[in-house]
Amino acid sequence: MASPLPLPKDILAKVSRHKYQTLLDRKDAYKQIWVVPKDVHKTLFHTPMGTMVSHVMQQGDCNAGATYQALMNHIFAPYIGVFMFVYLDNIVIFLDMLEEHVKRIHTILGVLKRKQLFLSPSKMQFLAEELRILGHIVDKKGIRMDLHKVNLVSKWKTPESKEQLASFLGAVGYLAPNCPGICIPMALLAKRASSDTPFRWGGTKERAFCDTIRLVEEFCNRHCVALRYSKIEPPIYLITDASLTGASGLVSQGKEWQMAQVAAFWSAKFTMAQQNYSVTDREALAVVCSLDKFGPLLHRVKFTILSNHKALEYLQTQKDLNLQQVQMAEKLGQFNCTIKYIKGSKNVLADALLRMYSEDKKGTERAESEFVPDYKEEDGIRDACAHNPSVTQPVVTGMAAKVASKSQTTLAGVRQNLERKRVAPVCYNPEIPGRAGQRTMAPCNQGNECVKENWNPNIRDEFVGEQIAEEDPRETKPNKR
Repeated sequence: MASPLPLPKDILAKVSRHKYQTLLDRKDAYKQIWVVPKDVHKTLFHTPMGTMVSHVMQQGDCNAGATYQALMNHIFAPYIGVFMFVYLDNIVIFLDMLEEHVKRIHTILGVLKRKQLFLSPSKMQFLAEELRILGHIVDKKGIRMDLHKVNLVSKWKTPESKEQLASFLGAVGYLAPNCPGICIPMALLAKRASSDTPFRWGGTKERAFCDTIRLVEEFCNRHCVALRYSKIEPPIYLITDASLTGASGLVSQGKEWQMAQVAAFWSAKFTMAQQNYSVTDREALAVVCSLDKFGPLLHRVKFTILSNHKALEYLQTQKDLNLQQVQMAEKLGQFNCTIKYIKGSKNVLADALLRMYSEDKKGTERAESEFVPDYKEEDGIRDACAHNPSVTQPVVTGMAAKVASKSQTTLAGVRQNLERKRVAPVCYNPEIPGRAGQRTMAPCNQGNECVKENWNPNIRDEFVGEQIAEEDPRETKPNKR
């Protein structure tokens, strides 16, 4: 997207740390952005009542989400991340002081009024004790799943195509962070939903489908908490464990680590090569992976690493280190942490996350994403992606975007990829928002003749308009003699 969406987990974590929360929801959000008049004819479509065109942006239009998010980022730029977030048509406001919170609500409503952007009264949540946002509920105890979303997943019919399976995975994806172990059945289903394999539904996939639903129902009332970083807050712990078959880790916060509330967790299976590591190296790898997974949560924060392997306490002072231990020492140098030993019998939760892999039966199929990464290979892939010239690097200035790739961008922020010449570039005008009312749709006066003249499936370069189409190197040019 030309204007990337904020991460839902970041929004939930930020909102849950504050006492007062308010949610504003836009009404017919996409339809409040007009199409540039010269491009209206490109929105032509057929209905039983005749041929129609749309004067406003419709949900499902190319780059509609990016255009809308760019508009929100533009008009709320001074406030985003300070006391509010915008996720498409959701506007969430969060503060700890009631008077300041009410004042900021008036500020946001004033901006919307000046820009002629309208809200949905039925979806507003002012000073909510239970804030429903992004498939979750934020309350005083933390973040839990929305029971309405859980009921939808519970009643989901067995998928009969890749598209239906992808829809199921998308719905569960919002709830997955609250469900320990759900990545195992979801990984099997994701492999089947990939485009490079034929869709076949057997007993293994049916069990994974049922296990996914069971885990969602089992943990529907479980709360996750957001870490609090002020000096008066209780200490933060990173608890890790490793077995012969896998590794796990979790981040928690509380006065005592046994009673601390869990903020995040992970687990993964060792590859055959990693299973041959020594006990110390496997435990060290569990710490390295945990620090890599939870790095954004733990950077610039003092915390304690708890492990049931006592040898890890001496790695920071040990002189002779092998490759895995060097990686761990290097990773530890990036954090403000200390390592402490705890008895294995007390490391209950991290050990439970491991059992899902240690109890694997022979022939159990695992997805590639469930394995502990090889850090040499992963760093190489990350560096390759960072230097890949085909990756789009958007730079948005105001409402105009310049994209560093083989494409062009209109002043309205809509990117037109010249390699897809048969797609008609429709430009939206987000600088003139407002409800269209009865002007949302209009009949096309030219009727079917307009379709024959302007929507020929064999037309290629005509739809590029005034932009210059790039030459296809696969097409041969006639010899000029």
